[in-house]
Amino acid sequence: MIDLTVKDFNEEGKSIVELREILNDSDIPFLIEIQEFNRLPEAFQNEILKKYVQIFPMPDRAAQLTFCP
Repeated sequence: MIDLTVKDFNEEGKSIVELREILNDSDIPFLIEIQEFNRLPEAFQNEILKKYVQIFPMPDRAAQLTFCP
């Protein structure tokens, strides 16, 4: 399972529900759970902030990495 939180989701014309559907209907071989960060309890937000990994937009350092299939 992959747990994701979305902060400031602002894709015009799209909702978090639609994003969930897209991810669940994809070929990704994992169950993906996605939540809106601002709707999580404050204690859980604080735990996430201790050791989160930002995946989008890609941090500058990550953009320099080469991924091999």
